[in-house]
Amino acid sequence: MTPLPLLVSALAGQLCFTPPDQTAGWKRLDIPDDSPALAAPQDVEQFRVGEAAWLLERNPSAYQGMSRDHAGQVTFRFQIPRDARRLDVRFAEDLRGAKVDAVAMAGGRQYNLLDGRRVADQQLSLEWGVPGVDALEVTVHQHLRSVPVVAAWTVARWVDLGAELDVPPAFRVTRSLYYRHPGGRTVELCNLPAQALTVERGSLVGLPASIQRRAR
Repeated sequence: MTPLPLLVSALAGQLCFTPPDQTAGWKRLDIPDDSPALAAPQDVEQFRVGEAAWLLERNPSAYQGMSRDHAGQVTFRFQIPRDARRLDVRFAEDLRGAKVDAVAMAGGRQYNLLDGRRVADQQLSLEWGVPGVDALEVTVHQHLRSVPVVAAWTVARWVDLGAELDVPPAFRVTRSLYYRHPGGRTVELCNLPAQALTVERGSLVGLPASIQRRAR
């Protein structure tokens, strides 16, 4: 395969590349020595093999249901998979300033993540550093409001996808940046060491197109 040239530009004093392949779909690029944190923009699905990234999973069995133990409040229960560190929940409607509690369970102990925080919109994001969390409860105090309904949820694990055996081999080549070009725009790659990378497990399908950096 003939290496494809990469167009070089400067952004905020750092080396950036504009790959000539700007079609939609997964791309793979060898990570160059002079840009070890090569990455696409924040809103693009991506990860580097050998480094941890947010792996988003939409597991239907994670949501264990709801209960109304007391008048004016409802509790939602989630089962948390191995290595998970974040849960994103979207409700069917805005919570309109309802107070929200969140408790994580690990090793038989409880850890408060939220204690009466008021949430105005539909989205609730919870993140924790406690290892071994296997369950989580979210309680919404909906006094004088309609009973909230969970519409969607995503569990995020902080893992090296190259070490996940159920990830297709085509996405586990060492020293590689994988990114999913959304199409309809130009995606530029820059060295961004402070940027956390994110990918959805369900999108890891097909064969990524390889892009190579031509020697200068």
